[in-house]
Amino acid sequence: MNNKPFTITDWTVLSVGQTQTIGAKGFQKRELVITDNAKEYPQYRMIEAIQDKCADLDNIVKGDKVTVDFWASGNKWTNPKDGVVKYFNSDKLASIKKNAHDWDVTAAGAAIDSALPSENDLPF
Repeated sequence: MNNKPFTITDWTVLSVGQTQTIGAKGFQKRELVITDNAKEYPQYRMIEAIQDKCADLDNIVKGDKVTVDFWASGNKWTNPKDGVVKYFNSDKLASIKKNAHDWDVTAAGAAIDSALPSENDLPF
């Protein structure tokens, strides 16, 4: 791995998966999906939290704006049947920081408006 993780700043969380336990040794992993919310060509990134890093996602929810540090890793695999080489990439969570929450202003405004009393509801 590199000496220093890569950083993505102010992307929005699309989903936080449940922690999965795999195998008899109890290997744990959890997936985080984030987006840059670009209008024309949005970018998406799946970052995997493993082992003790799974708990780092406990307070992260859809809509959070986050800064994520991650290790970029990749593997080479050769198919034993035909010798074709394939490459796989995966990003492993180093750290995550919640910066804000990306509220849907339209939906939030409508909810506030509907919660306010109308002129007919006022007692005077």
